[in-house]
Amino acid sequence: MYIKPSERIINIKKNRVKLSLDDFIIKETIGTGSFARVHLTQCKKDEKFYAIKAISKKDLVTKRQ
Repeated sequence: MYIKPSERIINIKKNRVKLSLDDFIIKETIGTGSFARVHLTQCKKDEKFYAIKAISKKDLVTKRQ
């Protein structure tokens, strides 16, 4: 059975789970730059490790103007 690429995208989006910062445990800071910090985190649901980039909203607005 052939599935059109556009139908595949719709199916992928339907299967996504919305996550928030409460779904992660921040283990440590991997790197710090002038613009952002990168944290090593572990998902509480699947226990996999992810990198999350944290950008200050204030700095983002200031530097974009």
